[in-house]
Amino acid sequence: MDYTDILKEKLTDVVRLFDGNYYGDFSFATIGKLRLKIEIPKHFPLVLPRIYIHNFDHLGLYLPHVEKDGLVCFSSDINYLVDEENSELVLLQCVNKTIKTIEEGLKGLNKNDFRKEFVAFWDKQENQISLFYLCEPALFIKSVDTIMYGKSLVALDKENELQLNAASRLFNGEKEDTHELDAYYVPIRNKNNIMPPKNNKAWSKKDILQIVKKNVTGANKRFFLKLEKRKNRHNVLLILDIPIEEKSNNVIIGFLFTKQSGSIKDYKGTPRTVLVQRHDELYLVNRTSGENYGLGANIAIVGVGSVGSKIAENLGPLGVRKMTLIDNDCFQAENLYRNSLGADSLKNARSQNNFFKVDLMQEELEKKIPYLCVEVESMNVLDLISMQPGFFKEYDYVFVCIGDTMASLALNNYFSKSSQKVFYSWLEPYGIGGHTLFINYSLNQKGCFNCLYTDSNSKNRCSNRASLVKEGQIFERTLASCRSKFIPYNAIASTECAINAIKLFHKVNQNNMTNSTLFSWIGDGSTFENLGYQYSDRNTFLNGVNKFEERFFSKYCKVCGELDD
Repeated sequence: MDYTDILKEKLTDVVRLFDGNYYGDFSFATIGKLRLKIEIPKHFPLVLPRIYIHNFDHLGLYLPHVEKDGLVCFSSDINYLVDEENSELVLLQCVNKTIKTIEEGLKGLNKNDFRKEFVAFWDKQENQISLFYLCEPALFIKSVDTIMYGKSLVALDKENELQLNAASRLFNGEKEDTHELDAYYVPIRNKNNIMPPKNNKAWSKKDILQIVKKNVTGANKRFFLKLEKRKNRHNVLLILDIPIEEKSNNVIIGFLFTKQSGSIKDYKGTPRTVLVQRHDELYLVNRTSGENYGLGANIAIVGVGSVGSKIAENLGPLGVRKMTLIDNDCFQAENLYRNSLGADSLKNARSQNNFFKVDLMQEELEKKIPYLCVEVESMNVLDLISMQPGFFKEYDYVFVCIGDTMASLALNNYFSKSSQKVFYSWLEPYGIGGHTLFINYSLNQKGCFNCLYTDSNSKNRCSNRASLVKEGQIFERTLASCRSKFIPYNAIASTECAINAIKLFHKVNQNNMTNSTLFSWIGDGSTFENLGYQYSDRNTFLNGVNKFEERFFSKYCKVCGELDD
């Protein structure tokens, strides 16, 4: 399709090229005529055109949203919506947006956008050194370590085992200390107006020193004044942490002062710029929704079967620092379609002759999550607390996902004498639903796991009162032998159960929920119904609606019933 006529509505001297692209001029009030190049992509208008300022690198312009090659970023929307039936209108709108973006830049109306695109301008500089950055933010200037992993230069905090472990998982190659490099982290104060280098030209030594001294706190300035005068026997690396805007990740850049006889202040020449590639924990967590509500939490998971393995897998990316997995069960082929472990884990188990789920899960989690430390106990949890009665005291939260009613009741009795926060998660047969029960034992409240198995009108034991299925039905299935007994449900149900447990954890961790709570959720009952099974009265009561309940206690409960007035 020929777009010459529609482009002439906005541009002058429009020329169509043999490849289907276009040139056209637009006159701006501030500088006069600029020539634009419009590239029409194969799938236009589903894919927007690329519009360039022709010969941009010879014009001496410095504009936000314009790349070094003149490409104008006129749209910041990732999921834009256009009328694909009217390509002419789409093209005209794109040209108008391009002109507006350039015009605002020429008039200085979008000057602050330079800061938002700091990295885009910074990484276009030539002859840069790459640095992989793992350090934690700080208020004061600090010395940091640099280590080579093969050809990768890595910066991390001194004597930080967490970052060392993360680096060993993230980078290949032999580890080698950089004895000839002194590195310093320099935090820039929040209120600053630092702009990226103009026209992708590197800052001079004078520029760097002035920018630092004008934009650090008084204490850091005093330290830096001493640092810049210090005689150096090694190369010096300055890492600047620059806040750009509130509630966003800072920009981190660097400068390498190669070894000379004098100080930084007396340095001759232009320091090399450093392209910092962030691998620090805070940055990685904030690259999600930024709700790092698991950051630093210490969590124990009892049972890493179909539900527990998926809870572990999904807690890691929330920033959980330490996780302990407790299970004495082994991973076999029949677990493949329900557990988060896969065929690679089974293959590794055979080669190592170690089939414990906790060991295989530890390997998988630490491979995926660089800052997560996973410890394991490949033993029965009841044996564990018998041998170490205070084992769970160090944990912020405990998840119990063992699918063993009597063992869960025993754990409930054990935790009732503690101040632990515990989540019990279990599934209904055939994926018709599931439950997570949160108990805050520190509040000494009415309501515990044992209450669900205590009759409402007597101290007699009963089937789980939260159950969605009618009592007396048999759901266990076997494949070839009694040892292969299992309750049927699919991977969707176990994943949903895990996600719902983590959502409840989120509410608790954000202090949106403090009281002990039973959360029951409804799944797909089609297979259950087709097989002729029957629902419980409680399922009828829920009527397909997920429900949070705080009043689920039994006054006859032998664990917490005595709390009833």
